[in-house]
Amino acid sequence: MGGCTFTRTVKNVSGVRTNYTIGIEKTDAVEITTYPAGSFSIPANGTQTITIRVTASILSGGAWQFGRIRFETGNTFPSGKPISTTAFTLAVKAPPVGSTFPSELRRNIDAPAGQYVFEDQYYSSPITAFSNVRYGLQPATVESFSLPQDPTRNDVYDDLTDVWYTVTTCPSNQQRLVVEILETTSADLDIYVGLGNTPSDSMLRAFAAGQGPMEYLSLFRPTFSGTCWILVQNWESSETGAEDSVKLAYGFVPRPGGDNYTITGPASVPAMAPFDVTVDWNLGGTYNTAEVWYGWFSLGSSASTTDDIGKLDFNLYKASPGSVYLPILFK
Repeated sequence: MGGCTFTRTVKNVSGVRTNYTIGIEKTDAVEITTYPAGSFSIPANGTQTITIRVTASILSGGAWQFGRIRFETGNTFPSGKPISTTAFTLAVKAPPVGSTFPSELRRNIDAPAGQYVFEDQYYSSPITAFSNVRYGLQPATVESFSLPQDPTRNDVYDDLTDVWYTVTTCPSNQQRLVVEILETTSADLDIYVGLGNTPSDSMLRAFAAGQGPMEYLSLFRPTFSGTCWILVQNWESSETGAEDSVKLAYGFVPRPGGDNYTITGPASVPAMAPFDVTVDWNLGGTYNTAEVWYGWFSLGSSASTTDDIGKLDFNLYKASPGSVYLPILFK
């Protein structure tokens, strides 16, 4: 049930800048998300690309699911006539295969030990001997720094004093590499990762350069290792001439691992019967010295098939008073 992603480009022919709010109506057994997610603004005669992802749940039972995406505005034409709401409809049908588990688990924590329960999950095939494989949880490195807007932002590497970077070691045989922005005052940051001691385009191996400042890069079993660099560019500062504060986390999830958390579930479950899975962790002494931990785990239906139910990135964040590192528990 991997879903599908597509784009639609809309053009503003109203003659004035128009602000739109996105509304979604749908049946219960389908998920519909958009990017941008909540609202956007289009100048007169301008365009906006909307990315839509549609995923039918296995609980749909293979039946058709429907949705409608609305673009609502309170703006008016130059004549004063209201601009109408526009919308388009969706229909999706998929065979009931896979599970209802998300692709990641993120939690804010305030103690070294904790628990999360995935309640009422479903898997399309029988579980004969519940199994799991665990890596992590590994403490991340957290860096705090200030960074002005890059004056030549279309050329990341022309002057390395205009960006922030650090040199570290990317281990071999790692399950995940994660780099993310935790906090910032910037309007738009970008992240780059590459090999060697000096950042350059020829040695670039991965990047996250979307709209907005809260970039998140998570690589599954990266194919590169050795001396590597992590670079942050301030693409757009919060205001002209500002030096924006940045809090960055990066970490590596080695193999093997999984000693500081456990996963439990029922030994056997019939196909399409609800069941719970519990994740318990105890970070021990690392709770006093770290702020972020990264892991990865898989769930399987037998002793020999350990990843057919789910594969999840696992992140824990120690929230300080007044700080929230993530907007969701899992997705």
